[in-house]
Amino acid sequence: MKRDVATYTIVGALVAVAILLIYSSTFQFTGQVVLEDYTNETDCVNAGYTWEDITNETCTIETIDVNEIGFIDSLGHTLTGPENASNFFVTEAWNITNQSVPVLISAGDYSVNSATGVVTNATSIVYLDVDFNYTYEDETCVDEVIGGQCTGDVCAVDFLELCLDETTCTNVSGYWYNEVCNAEEASCSNTLNLCGETNCVGVGSGFWYGDVCNELECSSDAQCDSAYECSEDGICVEWFADDGEGEEGEESGEVIIDLSPPAPTLVTRLTVTDISDQVINPNQTKQITLSFRNDGETALTSCTFGIVDSSSLVTHENGEKSLNPGQEEEFVFDISIPENTEEGQHSLTAMVTCSQRSSSTMFVVDVVEKKLEFELIDVQRTRDDRVRVIYSLEELAGNNQNVEFVFSLVGANEVEVGMVQVNQSINANSFKEFRTNININETLLPINETTNETLESELTLNVNYDSLIYSSSVQEKVLIGAPIGFAIFGGIGAGSVVILLVVVLALAVVLFVARRMRKSGKTLGSLIKK
Repeated sequence: MKRDVATYTIVGALVAVAILLIYSSTFQFTGQVVLEDYTNETDCVNAGYTWEDITNETCTIETIDVNEIGFIDSLGHTLTGPENASNFFVTEAWNITNQSVPVLISAGDYSVNSATGVVTNATSIVYLDVDFNYTYEDETCVDEVIGGQCTGDVCAVDFLELCLDETTCTNVSGYWYNEVCNAEEASCSNTLNLCGETNCVGVGSGFWYGDVCNELECSSDAQCDSAYECSEDGICVEWFADDGEGEEGEESGEVIIDLSPPAPTLVTRLTVTDISDQVINPNQTKQITLSFRNDGETALTSCTFGIVDSSSLVTHENGEKSLNPGQEEEFVFDISIPENTEEGQHSLTAMVTCSQRSSSTMFVVDVVEKKLEFELIDVQRTRDDRVRVIYSLEELAGNNQNVEFVFSLVGANEVEVGMVQVNQSINANSFKEFRTNININETLLPINETTNETLESELTLNVNYDSLIYSSSVQEKVLIGAPIGFAIFGGIGAGSVVILLVVVLALAVVLFVARRMRKSGKTLGSLIKK
């Protein structure tokens, strides 16, 4: 029996190899040509082609617990939930109107449409101020980037401009002349040196002189009429002359008229970038960066920073900066919220004032009492395509909270390397530690061209979290190095994961059949004889 298992294993391996060979020689993900010479986005784009991400949709279903005050009557009450939420299940319903003790409404008094979330009265009684406790299922789908490929058009009948030599041009039925691949043969209509005197002007739209069909109207004054001269652009232009002498006895000659436009006025322009609205807790300090740029044609000097309105909340270093045209600079300032500051919004205006011009931008500081304490504990790359984030939450408001997190990793030039959205729950006044994996596109990380391994990279981790009663965000610089764990798919190129799964599936089928044959007492030889 062991021999049969080995035989089927070898057969399965041969089938897998055949599939791989067929895939590598013929399979394409799109109708365009996949350019295998470019394995990363930077080289692909720099070569003038298009980089396409290969994504895989992953969906998760989560059960959400909600409490809501409403009513039940013959018209029905709609339970609220996020868009596209369905499958509502009312777990409890209490009537609290004019009752010292809430009265439980039995399930027979109402019904719930699980598709729409509408609660319908099943009796003639109208229930007001009903305290609903219900659950529903919420599906979240995320497109994960699992690889990429470089695609583009190549030399063909419809893309003659991509044919760069005579051989490739001729192979696609093109015509090579003037160092360009053309759709039509060279003739007088598109190549003036093929035109004779009879068809130079009409067909070729040229000018015949010097026994040659020329592109320009003239090359000397002699080729123009007596009242014209040949300009530097090869065009016959009119010239003017006086019949007699001028008041000073000057000889008559050509009148020169200066038609050149006046010298343009240099533009002075200062651009200040927008500052996003800030949510800050009492007894907290947040550092803000204001970028400004010289978009004009003259230098800006003695530029200073200032805050209008609520300036007592802002501290910054005094100093002056100068910018040449096209140069960008920044001022850094701190916003500090005292511990006893009341909740509410404060409007601030940040201004940059230079000797030549000033510009400003307005933003809002929203002071909110902290109701969740978030702490980032560790960030590690566990696989080539995965980063693990360990963090903790402490509930401060005395309420059970469901928190939605959005994690994103951003690399150089603000390119998003990976993103994931998760939901976490924490009980009132408790502390809890969590772990979340972020799938990343490792092809967007810098690589060692010699070893083809990714280099250690500094990325920006953006964390946005929101519950029903509190929201905030965190931004941290993190270093991502080589994977610390075993990566089963490490080094596999774009699209090859699919084939690897097919191979594994084929081997699994072979082993399954071998085990069934072993139990039944049949052998591969008996099947062949049949």
